Amino acid sequence: MKSMLTIVVGLTAYIVGTYFVTKVKMLEFAKVIQCSVLIVLGLTFNNPLLVAGLTDLFLLMRFLYVPIRRDTLEDIKEFVFAKLILKSKTYLMLVLTGGTFLGLSLPAIKNYPTSISVITSITIWLIYLVEKSNWKSFTQRFNKRLERFGDPLEALKDTYESMVLFSPVDGGELIRNRLEMRKNKLNNSKKA
Repeated sequence: MKSMLTIVVGLTAYIVGTYFVTKVKMLEFAKVIQCSVLIVLGLTFNNPLLVAGLTDLFLLMRFLYVPIRRDTLEDIKEFVFAKLILKSKTYLMLVLTGGTFLGLSLPAIKNYPTSISVITSITIWLIYLVEKSNWKSFTQRFNKRLERFGDPLEALKDTYESMVLFSPVDGGELIRNRLEMRKNKLNNSKKA
């Protein structure tokens, strides 16, 4: 009975954490949520492979699903950035390697709570630094292109295409798809 309760608590923390990580706009707060949920995963599940898989998925969830925001330009910027960061081999290697090793060590938090908590915090902090620097670089390139083009959508398209070379997905097509998704969501919310 106790093991069933811990599984329910772990899955609930994972689902609620996933919801809040995707909804929260502030990156620092999202990382605090990620760190907390990963520690709860380590405390509730004993299978290191399960925890490693859930950890990798959870660390990427912020960029796999980008909810539609109120402001159109900010929404499209976040969406394009999410697609960019998922194409970054350096970021993916960091998250998948760090997440796998972290996930494999998390079940040991019951025996070594301080050291595993510190390792979790340091890993999340390193991922935070990479995300923050990528966002800063993306924003700087976007602002330079915005000064040159004047049109924010054209600037986003050019920024995407300059940061992802030889991409099979056109930046303009990516932006059009997101605008269409926004339009569909607004139409569905008006019908309801």
